[in-house]
Amino acid sequence: MKQQAVTYLVLSLEDAELLGYFSITIKPLVVKAEPFSNMVKRKLVRFSEIDKGKQTYNILIRVSKA
Repeated sequence: MKQQAVTYLVLSLEDAELLGYFSITIKPLVVKAEPFSNMVKRKLVRFSEIDKGKQTYNILIRVSKA
């Protein structure tokens, strides 16, 4: 199975307490723009890039917890 994301732990130097974690995705999620309403498209632009030539949104999903 191919790795699609790498997750890193952030630990305290003093006592190795878990301070948080973050993931870096290697491959974006690509969705077609056509089935979405204009309101949904405006929301998608906040966290994705649009490829106007292909009419797709490239979404990198970042999940973190502190």
